[in-house]
Amino acid sequence: MCGILSTGTYLPTITLTYSLKITYLLRSTFLLAWIILPIQAEYHSSGYFTPQSKFKDAIVKNLAFLGVAAGTLTCSLTHLNSYTHFLTHSINIVIYCIYGVLWRGLIISDC
Repeated sequence: MCGILSTGTYLPTITLTYSLKITYLLRSTFLLAWIILPIQAEYHSSGYFTPQSKFKDAIVKNLAFLGVAAGTLTCSLTHLNSYTHFLTHSINIVIYCIYGVLWRGLIISDC
């Protein structure tokens, strides 16, 4: 089964599905949740007085958080690779688990 683009190009339905999922992920939702809102939250909770210092502090704290998240993902994928030889569904499970752990950490830290 094929889908028709506005240019008249025929693509398989699976290609259209994955391209729409990737486009949705990379658009505003991903950027808003992982980059813009955390920087804004850290900017407003920063103890510095000048806007430049607040922004620099927010960037440093968010880079540290993203570094920990990337390190955790790397360690988890390395561990998963040694046991399951990198199955595709295993990668999705690990990513969902890490996202859940990070989300729970955010909820617990706000209490």
